Amino acid sequence: ECSLCEDPECANVLNSLGRVSFAKDDNDEAIDHCSKSMKLFKSKMLFDHPAVADNYEVFGNIYKKNGQNLLAFE
Repeated sequence: ECSLCEDPECANVLNSLGRVSFAKDDNDEAIDHCSKSMKLFKSKMLFDHPAVADNYEVFGNIYKKNGQNLLAFE
């Protein structure tokens, strides 16, 4: 990975890509992007960044859509 991927802004971009992928009904890609975004936010200790909540929203929407209501609730 490049050094740019250490920048928290990269996590924002990954979150945006995840949201776009979800909107395009590409759930696997959405989970991949949002997971990478979360990993970067966690590595930078940015737990209160607004995009963290956006990532959780994407995860929850995908789980709900797949009938995994318990996971969506978590």
